[in-house]
Amino acid sequence: MSPNLKKIIGISAGCTLLTGLANSQAVTVHACESVDDKASEADCQTQERSDTAVAVADINPPSIQLDLNVQWSTASADSQNEPVLVSDGAIAVEQETAAENQESSAEAEQTTSVGKLDPLPTSHQIYGDVIDLQEGYADASIPVLEHGARGDEVSRVQQKLNEAGVTLKVDGIFGKATQQAVRDFQKSKNLPQNGVVDSETSKALFGTDITVSLSPTAGVPQAGVGKASAGIQNIASASSQETGYANDTENVTVVSRPAVGINKSIVQVFNPDGTPDADGVVDEAGDRIEYSIKVQNAGNVTLTGVTVDDPLTGGILTTDATLDVGAEQTFNVDYTVTQTDLDNNGAGLGFKAGSIDNEATVRSNQTSIKLDTEAVPVKQTPAIKVNKSAVGIDTKNDGRLNQAGDIVEFIIELENTGNQTLTNVSINDPLLGINRVIGQLAPGETQNLVGRYRLTQADIDSNGGGDGDIDNTVEVTTDQTGLSKDFVEVKVEQNPDIKIEKRVIEQDVSGDGTLNNAGEKVVYEVIVTNTGNQTLTNVSIQDSLLGSWIIRGLTLAPGASRSFTYDYLVTQANLDI
Repeated sequence: MSPNLKKIIGISAGCTLLTGLANSQAVTVHACESVDDKASEADCQTQERSDTAVAVADINPPSIQLDLNVQWSTASADSQNEPVLVSDGAIAVEQETAAENQESSAEAEQTTSVGKLDPLPTSHQIYGDVIDLQEGYADASIPVLEHGARGDEVSRVQQKLNEAGVTLKVDGIFGKATQQAVRDFQKSKNLPQNGVVDSETSKALFGTDITVSLSPTAGVPQAGVGKASAGIQNIASASSQETGYANDTENVTVVSRPAVGINKSIVQVFNPDGTPDADGVVDEAGDRIEYSIKVQNAGNVTLTGVTVDDPLTGGILTTDATLDVGAEQTFNVDYTVTQTDLDNNGAGLGFKAGSIDNEATVRSNQTSIKLDTEAVPVKQTPAIKVNKSAVGIDTKNDGRLNQAGDIVEFIIELENTGNQTLTNVSINDPLLGINRVIGQLAPGETQNLVGRYRLTQADIDSNGGGDGDIDNTVEVTTDQTGLSKDFVEVKVEQNPDIKIEKRVIEQDVSGDGTLNNAGEKVVYEVIVTNTGNQTLTNVSIQDSLLGSWIIRGLTLAPGASRSFTYDYLVTQANLDI
């Protein structure tokens, strides 16, 4: 073999991430030997040497597809500084004879070229959110107890917050209420108010940092974070009968960018009868909300352990699933509105009032938790109907209110005509002597109360307060509606009447019983009776014989009588004709 023989190794590498596929490798070796220095390199490259042993080894198979070309050159010593042509041009390494090793090594360093990777994007748009792809790599110091977390650790935090004076439901769900409680606690401790149980907050709550031991994301890249690995190492070796082994190594950097996106949207709101709700507002128990939850692998890494959670519509929708790069999965779920939702104005699961908030989350082994929330407005229309009526008037007598003691029977009807449960329903009816709280009244529920009123003499005497009837007003209050009233009028009959009776009790008792002489005495009696239903006032009685009033300013109740006696002496004029 010519001492000027050179070995040129050409490697072309195309970097393609093929998750889950076996790595493939194609190696092509061409060699020729020329005794004629004038033989062209091109001729040399096209000749196959079956009688020349060439060994090519791939010591560390890469996870990319490679084409390896080994070429022999017969360039003379005079042409040793000429550039060497390598097919594919991906990696060129020139190794010469032992005398030229040092110079060739320097030249190889200068002529080696590595195909450039595409520059990494700084962010990626997925479902309306911008995911930062250049933030770094998650480690154990990253907080894990944040909005969207669930489990016993969250319950422990909620319990500690309660012990610290923050009133909070211990349900193991890190919702908005828990997030706000954490902020309040952080404010009381002069900590950054980020609403996350980070290292400092953990120490303030527990006296120690629990985020390291509890972190499910320790050592796991967060959503959208690119992690640069050590790269793909490729060592190629070549040998011949006349030389030893020649090796060359090239590393290709690989960047993993795990990212997951979630988008929750409202498809339609339906009324309880199944018809679409035109305004998309929840205003009745039994309304049904249809949701669509879409998750997508927005990175370049196959996601495993994909878990989608939607507590409002039933919890875990899928767990431990695998999502290929670019793959998308949609979940159609629905939620039926309860009376509690309307009564609470949608303030469930730690969300603010005014809407039904539905928060769905997605996480995987490669990404941290990501969430999306949709809100459907809640329309509360509390209302109560109050109706009072007289259902019986003096049913045991003549059916008329014309006598003290007559009884009127009333009924008070209450109906919840709104969409919200009414609480602290209070009834006040002074006429009937009713002042009570009946508790609560559900939408559509009715309740009736019966009361009786006994007519008094004052009702008749005052002619029902001056307007001729008995006015009965009932007042109803609730926590949701304020004051509501209704009244009913029952006619009162006034029948004033008086009777007077005059009679002689005795005459000339000391004589012959006959009025035949002047000076004889006659004894009269006057009886006055109230024969009506109204108390008579200023009753006055006079007698023409006396020429004066017998009584004045007398009050006489219905049915009452008063008797008055007086003497009259017969005069001569009475006897004279």
